[in-house]
Amino acid sequence: PIEELLQTALDAAQICKTLDIQYLWVDALCIVQDSSSDWFYKSCRACDVYSN
Repeated sequence: PIEELLQTALDAAQICKTLDIQYLWVDALCIVQDSSSDWFYKSCRACDVYSN
């Protein structure tokens, strides 16, 4: 839920909306924090994500 986002992420989303920026990467939403195995798995796929 949006209410659970950190204020920093909410502020960044508002700035992106104001500047008409379509995408915002919030690492904490995409990678399980404090999980080295999830970081390794997701970082190996980063080239696929960013190339599309």
